[in-house]
Parts: sequence; C-alpha cells; structure tokens
Amino acid sequence: MVTPDGKILYVLDVRGPSRTVTPIMVATNTARSPITVGPAPAALAITPDGKTLYVADVVGTVTPIAVATDTAGPPVTVAQDPDEIVITPDSKRAYVLSYGGTVTPIVTATNSAGQPTVTADAVDRGMVLAP
Repeated sequence: MVTPDGKILYVLDVRGPSRTVTPIMVATNTARSPITVGPAPAALAITPDGKTLYVADVVGTVTPIAVATDTAGPPVTVAQDPDEIVITPDSKRAYVLSYGGTVTPIVTATNSAGQPTVTADAVDRGMVLAP
C-alpha cells in the first residue's frame, strides 16, 4: 500500500514471526523500523488524506497507524477474520469486511467501531465504495 503522495510504501509481513508492517521510503528505497501489529495481519488500507494506515488482523482487530510518526494506536475490535478495508473519500470512515459477511464501520477521527451490519451472503469477499 502506497501513501497518496507516493512517498511511503507499506509492506505487510503476514508469514514471518514478527507480524509487522514495514514502511519503505520510495525515493531512497530505505526501510524504516517495522511497526508491530496483531498476530495475524490480513489486510491494510490508507486514508485518502494520507494520515492513517489501518491494518486488519484475523483475530478481529484493526490497528490504526499514524503515518506521520509510524506509531500504532490501540486496536479497534471488529468481527473476527476481517479480510478487506475500504475508506471513504473524505477519510471519515473505514469499513471492514469480515469473512462471515459482517461489515463494521470505524469512525476514523476517534478510531471507534460502530454497529456491525451482517450481509445476506455469509461469504462476501469484496467491497467497493460508490462515488
């Protein structure tokens, strides 16, 4: 995942023992210190304003990371086994789709989860925000 300004690439380590996200400075191809996330990271998304990276973990949490400081905030609880995150164009909400067909909204200003919605299909595997 690349920041909207194209300056930082975030690489998710899903198989190694560290369970981290590593920021890489695109201009110099230099890795910065890895950022620890949950035990089984599965998906990531960055807000269009470039301020926050969200990393979903299969145990049912989403870790917000402040891009400016590479600092992880407290995890947000969502439905178990999240595998996709989309963020509204105004960067105000993130929506997390979990494998069981649950969509959990997150208010990005407070990183708080809203009421989850269960979709009709329990194996939904994708989301798109309409403009």
